[in-house]
Amino acid sequence: MESIAEKLRTAREEKGYSLEQVARDTHIAKRYITAMESEDFSVFPGEPYLIGFLKNYSAYLGLNPNEVVHLYRNIQLQEQPAPIDELLDRRGYSGVGRIVLIVLVVLVLAVGGIFLFTDWFTGVSGQSTDAPVIAEAVPDVAPR
Repeated sequence: MESIAEKLRTAREEKGYSLEQVARDTHIAKRYITAMESEDFSVFPGEPYLIGFLKNYSAYLGLNPNEVVHLYRNIQLQEQPAPIDELLDRRGYSGVGRIVLIVLVVLVLAVGGIFLFTDWFTGVSGQSTDAPVIAEAVPDVAPR
C-alpha cells in the first residue's frame, strides 16, 4: 500500500513542481507541505487543518482528495493502540474481596433483621409492649 508521503511527493515530482511553487499556488506554508510529504503530522495545529491541507494539496496535484484523506484516517487507526484494556475492566473485586463483600452484606442484613423483628433494642425480646397491665387489689387499710 502506497503511503501518503510517497503519493504526494511522486505526483508533485511528476508534474515538475517545486515546493516553493506549490506553497505559492496553494497558499499552504512550505513547512506543512514538507510535513505532509514526510508524514510528520505532529507539525499541524490540529487535525482539521491537516485534513484541509491534504484535500487542497491532493486536488492541486490532480489526486482524489477523498482517497488521500482515507489513507490518512487508516494511518491514524493503525497507530492507535487497541482499546483492549478499556474493554476488559480489571478494576473488579478479587476472589477474596468478593467473599468479604458477601459476608459483610449478609451480616448487615442479619443484624438489620434482628433489630427489625425483635425488640432487642428496648431490652424485651419476643414480648409485645401493648399487653394490658393487671393491677392487684390492695386492701384499704386505714390508720388506727
